[in-house]
Amino acid sequence: MNDFKTPRTPTRLARRPLTLGTTLIAAAVLAACGGGGGSDGGTGGGTATTSAVALSGIASKGLMANADVKVHPVAADGSVDLTTTLAATTTDAEGRYSLSFDATVSRPYVVRVSAKADGSTTHLDEVTGTAQPLPAGFSMRSVITPSQAGTVTTSASITPFSEMVVAAAERAGGGISASNTAQAVSTVTQLLGFDPTAVSARPVGSAESEDEKKMAVMLAAVSQMASGGQLGCSGDDAGARTRCVVEALSASSSTSSLKLATGSGGTTVDVSGALNTALGTVLTTPKLSGSVPGSLLAGVVANLGCKDSGCTPATASGGSGSGGTTDSTATAIAAARLLFNEIRSDWGAMFSRGGASSLAGGAANVQAWRFRSAMEGVEVPVDMLVKDAGTMLMGVDLYNDLMAGRSAQTTRSRGGDSQGGQIAGACGLFTATDLSTRATGSADARVIGCRAVYRSSRSFTQNAIVTTEWVHGFTLEPQADGSFAYSSRARQRISSCNYAGTSCTVTANTVLQPALEASTGRLVPTLDALGAIRGFTLAGDLPGGFAKGSNTFGSHHHAIALSGSIATAADGLSASSQSDTYAVSGTLKAYSDASTEIGTLTLRRGQLALSTLTAGGSPVGTLADLDLLWTTPGAEFEGTLRLKDVVLTRSGESWVPTFGQLSGALRTTSDGVSTEFLKGTLEARISGAGSYDEREADSASNRFGVDLTLTGTVTAPQRPVLEFTLGTTMHSDQDKPDAVSFQYRTLVGGAPRMVVSGTATPGSDGSGARFMLREATSRLSLGWTGQPSSAELKSGDTLIGRIDAATRMLTFTDGSFVSLDIGL
Repeated sequence: MNDFKTPRTPTRLARRPLTLGTTLIAAAVLAACGGGGGSDGGTGGGTATTSAVALSGIASKGLMANADVKVHPVAADGSVDLTTTLAATTTDAEGRYSLSFDATVSRPYVVRVSAKADGSTTHLDEVTGTAQPLPAGFSMRSVITPSQAGTVTTSASITPFSEMVVAAAERAGGGISASNTAQAVSTVTQLLGFDPTAVSARPVGSAESEDEKKMAVMLAAVSQMASGGQLGCSGDDAGARTRCVVEALSASSSTSSLKLATGSGGTTVDVSGALNTALGTVLTTPKLSGSVPGSLLAGVVANLGCKDSGCTPATASGGSGSGGTTDSTATAIAAARLLFNEIRSDWGAMFSRGGASSLAGGAANVQAWRFRSAMEGVEVPVDMLVKDAGTMLMGVDLYNDLMAGRSAQTTRSRGGDSQGGQIAGACGLFTATDLSTRATGSADARVIGCRAVYRSSRSFTQNAIVTTEWVHGFTLEPQADGSFAYSSRARQRISSCNYAGTSCTVTANTVLQPALEASTGRLVPTLDALGAIRGFTLAGDLPGGFAKGSNTFGSHHHAIALSGSIATAADGLSASSQSDTYAVSGTLKAYSDASTEIGTLTLRRGQLALSTLTAGGSPVGTLADLDLLWTTPGAEFEGTLRLKDVVLTRSGESWVPTFGQLSGALRTTSDGVSTEFLKGTLEARISGAGSYDEREADSASNRFGVDLTLTGTVTAPQRPVLEFTLGTTMHSDQDKPDAVSFQYRTLVGGAPRMVVSGTATPGSDGSGARFMLREATSRLSLGWTGQPSSAELKSGDTLIGRIDAATRMLTFTDGSFVSLDIGL
């Protein structure tokens, strides 16, 4: 398989009073504040007080111009009282509105935007970029719950996602009460990673904060669904399709699940899946996503793909804005103080600071360090399966083609480029086993000589290009029964070629394990009627393997037992290209010395595809789909590896897979007992490879992007389960990521207790870095830009404390404080 270029490792961000490290500490604080108490207050006791509410916001699907906006109270049965209007206005050309009304503290009020009956209301459609009329009957809602008496200045965005909040509360038992509203806001916030009622809705080009960018991309995804006629919303009327999609989203939401679905007559419509598909289209379409990194939406993608219990939302804890006569600030502060010790205990028991000496301090660390020690070197046998087996099969194919008269070639290679660059493997036909004389045809071709290249380097002299390669060298001898006996050694091979590429000389071919005898084995091909290989078995020994990207050995020797079949078919990658698809299974055992086994790689099922994409070109890896198990005396990894979707770079010399996925479970074993501590999926997506030229220096005009997403669970005995998603985006010419986002849920007894999400986007010099953290069940948030010495912790719109970066202390507004040192 061709390797694709790996981006440079991001350097450490410049030291600052509040850093990414502080971000993780603050995340634990937000988690600590989740799950606290609070009262409903929708029907609670005490004397009702009133608020004078000054409300403003933006209505967008996209930006709605000349739309009616009205505020309605909630009736005693929890329904919206549309017969009573407390305030009314009309949106301007950019969807903005403002109005004022009197309200009762802790009671929810619904803000409704609707299209005018005369057809004059429009929205700025994100897909087409044009203003489109919205039909009469189109409406969306948002909700606010005043949390204090007196003058209250607040905002409410009105979008399809705020409509989902209102619809979810409306369908809950008791209708739109303060507690149902709090849970609806929390559930949709857990799904999206931002509060849709509080984040401003702006076009993607003018969105400023990371939450605004996520909102903009999600609104574009809604337009993409309408444009594509998803959810059964077809027809020629664009406005009608938009209304249909928004109504489907509204009907799919609930307070009890992150899963969006509608159903009638026994048929269920997967709204989450449709939204996820549309989101994927937006994120891969620069016109729609602008400069928003895909990693900011990693948590949303994971949540939309939730299954079973993973779709259960955490219970909203109340706090600011949830209702009741209880002091909401005091409630939030009490919850933070009460639960922080519990969270510190959980995290301290799961993880620990430092290396092996601190293993006893963290249950997850204990397993992780054991696993790391046991799994070291797993990349060696994985690499060898592809390179050694593929190279030997290529050599046998070369020999068979010559002997059957299908080809006159006596050499063949894979990888490399038109300028004589490094190759992945090469074979030639020779007259004898010393490989000193090249065969000229079928009459004197008696031996196959091959090399599988693991690492190479090039240098340039005045007269020649000098290439140094670390290889497995093979000599294959045809047998009377059609099989091939091979011998193999690890070698360092040095060759010198003139700049015209017409004359090359091997100047050294040094044996790297001289104390060992050559590894031997047998390759048995199965041929079809035309002489092409359609199956094979490979059994024997192989030399020591080179560590990935190194010329040092990661193992002493190996034992291989591999079998497979090969099918050839058109692959659609070009007008004439076809792929050889290898279906393989078997084992490869690695040893650290003559008899000590490091581990066994079991390939239970696998497919590898090689395609010749251009006439006379070398085979290119276009697909890998491997189901494997790597077992050592102390650990094992069980999972799948997939690579697909190759793209030709701008140079025309390299094909690279643009999607990779590693998915599986990590376990440690001790005294026959297996302990699973991590299960997850790592996905990598490459963008811009088609316009990237690897011959030129990386720059703003010559680069590719990489989106990485890691999702999974961490477990340890007697501890809460941590479910997490981590996303990052960076470009090959950058030393810092464009964005980092994360979310994690803590589960106790299988039920989610808290949901923390956050984003970090570093500035060009570090000083403009922005951070945002949020705990969804309590509406706690923490955000800052640049290098402040302190940051504010809020519950809703209410300040409840400040974090001092120097002392790592959180001081609440009532004068109490807690330490943020959780031992990490």
